[in-house]
Amino acid sequence: MIKNLYNKLKRSVIAPAIIRSGIYKFFLPGKGKRIIIMFHGVTEDPGNSVRNISTKEFKKILSLLNKHFEIVSLEKIVKESHSNKPQIAITFDDGYLNNFNEAIPILENISIPATFFIITKSLTTDRTILPIDFIDCIIDNENPPEIIIDNKSFYRKNNYRLSENNELIYDYIIRNSDRMAQIDQQLQKQFDIEFYRSDSIYSKRAVLVNEETLKKHISKSIFSFQSHTHSHINLNIDLNESQLSEELGRPIESINKLTSRRCDMIAFPYGEYNSNTIKTGKALGYNFFFAVTFKNNGEAMHSNLFQRIGISNTTNAEVNFINMIIQSGKKSF
Repeated sequence: MIKNLYNKLKRSVIAPAIIRSGIYKFFLPGKGKRIIIMFHGVTEDPGNSVRNISTKEFKKILSLLNKHFEIVSLEKIVKESHSNKPQIAITFDDGYLNNFNEAIPILENISIPATFFIITKSLTTDRTILPIDFIDCIIDNENPPEIIIDNKSFYRKNNYRLSENNELIYDYIIRNSDRMAQIDQQLQKQFDIEFYRSDSIYSKRAVLVNEETLKKHISKSIFSFQSHTHSHINLNIDLNESQLSEELGRPIESINKLTSRRCDMIAFPYGEYNSNTIKTGKALGYNFFFAVTFKNNGEAMHSNLFQRIGISNTTNAEVNFINMIIQSGKKSF
């Protein structure tokens, strides 16, 4: 109760007051600092979606970023080290269709570059929805008493979906993401995925980009399209060589073929990876790797591995901007 009240005050009073007063300027990163931020979906009506931010808040964040940073391409961020201003690169994970229909027109209108990390399974499978987004839509629309996965019941409890041993449903999916097709089938037996694929609201929150839509944007030089694996598997679980090669290798082939530009960057799903992920990725042709937080001591010195700052979908632009400034002390380079 107290936490919820504080969060409301932070969004509506505290953060806007800090922005208006200009206090935040004393904590902005210095010249030469480089930051990478990460969005997921952008849509007019995100509802309670875990992975979508409202178009209104997206525009406000861009305005704040444009005012205080030089917004540059991800390629420039990772390859060039000298600048008189703090630089920031914008990235999007997953390749939601709304990125192309709603975010890209906004970015293009003000000439802001961005990189989109694509789940390439969506390019060959019509109107793809990840199980994690399917569940998000189900909870928002139906709020069923339980959702069953692998004979485990995830019940409503304090606004969360928890199993009997208090495991969050989203964490369970991340841990078992190599079995995504099986989990997807189990969910489809319980709920109508076709509704969420076609509904005017839920499809905008959950459906991933298809090949036809991607082709319309590949010639735009301010945007780049890179790998987010083939099917969004957690790369820190025990994958065999064949699985890892499939997840890392297929996106290189697909994106190179479609864009005629080199795919040599990968963002790790859920921010998860291990040393074998990077070793295999290098052998397949990736030059740059993007996480959320370094997993091991000493990785800050790894010249090809970069942290990113996630933009939260559960708060507003002012709070996101202030949080980004705070995190940039640890996640800039």
